Amino acid sequence: MLNAILGAALPSLISALAGAAQVTITDHPSSPALYGTIQANIANNIPLHLQSRIFVQSHEWGVLGSDAVSSQESRTQSPETQAASISAVENQGSYTRIIAADCLWMRDQHENLIRSLLWFLAPPSPPSPPSLPDGDGSNGAARGGVAWVVAGFHTGREIVASFFETAVAMGLLVEQIWERDVNATSEEGVVTREWMPVRPGEGPENRARWCVVAFLRKGLNS
Repeated sequence: MLNAILGAALPSLISALAGAAQVTITDHPSSPALYGTIQANIANNIPLHLQSRIFVQSHEWGVLGSDAVSSQESRTQSPETQAASISAVENQGSYTRIIAADCLWMRDQHENLIRSLLWFLAPPSPPSPPSLPDGDGSNGAARGGVAWVVAGFHTGREIVASFFETAVAMGLLVEQIWERDVNATSEEGVVTREWMPVRPGEGPENRARWCVVAFLRKGLNS
């Protein structure tokens, strides 16, 4: 399981406590949380015998591939940057779950984030021939890894909608998508509604109580 960016790493900590075999926490290389808040939260909240499952790694969205490791520039990189480059190469296509929590508010980073999702997500398996049954008894392709994307609308619904449009254009499949009321009380339970790229008459105050939740996967040709 990989976290795309987290200041406090709460989803990562929960994943480790819930039994994830390996958890990788990432944040931008310039983030002070990488070696401050995140490390402290691991030490204070994760039992010692589980801490070996958790890795903290800097990652800049869209900075990927063997060229980052083998190029002349890599010889002048800091040890932290070199480690991030090597980690990206070694973990290509290896994550069955990626959590991207509130990462959609920077429109100019949408393509870079999607490149990282496509790079790290485990790929789907090709369909089995008709004469060979799949492990689940169907003839469909094994689904591969899934990205769990959650985002609020604090910078506007249009920016969030544009991310999903770009994701599909670049090769991701939107398996499920819906909206959830984050202000719903425990008595009300989980309140959801249909995802709408444009919601007529929606003002900033009403918009703020909702977030979008989506499951994204790689297409067979991604």
